[in-house]
Amino acid sequence: MNPYTSHTVYVTGGTLGDSPGSVALINAATCNATVTSGCGQTPSTAPVGSTPGWVAVNPATHSVYVVNQADSSVSVLDSISCNATVTSGCVKTPPAIAIGFVGGAVDVDVPTDTIYVSNQTANTVSVLNGARCNASHTSGCTRFAPTTAVGFHPQGVATDRSTHTIYVANREGTVTVISAAACNARNGSGCGQAWATVPVGDSPQGVAIEHATKTIYTAAGFNGASAVSVIDGRTCNASNTLGCGQAPAKTAAGAGAFAVAVDAASETIYVANRRDNTVSVIGGFATGPMCLGVIRTGQPWRLVPRRRRSPWTRTQTRSMSPTPTTTRSR
Repeated sequence: MNPYTSHTVYVTGGTLGDSPGSVALINAATCNATVTSGCGQTPSTAPVGSTPGWVAVNPATHSVYVVNQADSSVSVLDSISCNATVTSGCVKTPPAIAIGFVGGAVDVDVPTDTIYVSNQTANTVSVLNGARCNASHTSGCTRFAPTTAVGFHPQGVATDRSTHTIYVANREGTVTVISAAACNARNGSGCGQAWATVPVGDSPQGVAIEHATKTIYTAAGFNGASAVSVIDGRTCNASNTLGCGQAPAKTAAGAGAFAVAVDAASETIYVANRRDNTVSVIGGFATGPMCLGVIRTGQPWRLVPRRRRSPWTRTQTRSMSPTPTTTRSR
């Protein structure tokens, strides 16, 4: 079964500390931008580790990876048997794989079946083997994974599969450019090298990629002035780093820009701003980014584009976790 048919939005929640967290399973078929009949219903939940944050989905193995910050682990859910309509596989203690201290964000490189997780206090990215730890195979879910060094206090992670590049936002004010070909679950020979970096300014957090134009957007402004940096992935990637040393173009965002999502169909970038409780709407892939307006919200944390039916659906939640997250299994 294709996990995308489950129409489930996985939303992390839970209190800070050692208490177990959970993931809410929201039915996107009945709660979306055009159909809201199911939005008032209390969703089912799946247990995960302590202080869950960011989420990523590997559709090839129908696996949902949830970063647990307090546990320094990643829980693995089966999107076929643990979703908004089927909960038989939402087991009491899902398998987990160890990572570095205080996990940040997560993304999956499907071609190499590698899960990349930023470790905020270790200043590394864990390189996890998805073949040994997924919804069907859990034998490798308890082993410590190799890591690769990045900048200070890494957070957002995004994968560009066309250039085999992993972009990692570091709160020191840079974005690290990792080669997925040289450092992955199957081949770790290049994980020990020093990677190119991009200077982007104040405390970058979320990272998103517009794949058609090979443009990388990172939201920065956790401590000061907020902006979205626009990195040219054609000249700054794993195999071509000539443009990585140049300061990228920027466009203004709301106060406390934290997360960013791209809708390629409408050529629109959405930025969650934590300090003024808004979402900035930025347009113009071809002519350069320009802020088109803002949306008032509750306290936004992360945005995820929906790629089917309506061009974009925004799902927002707030919890006690430092990085409450919404991710849709399409």
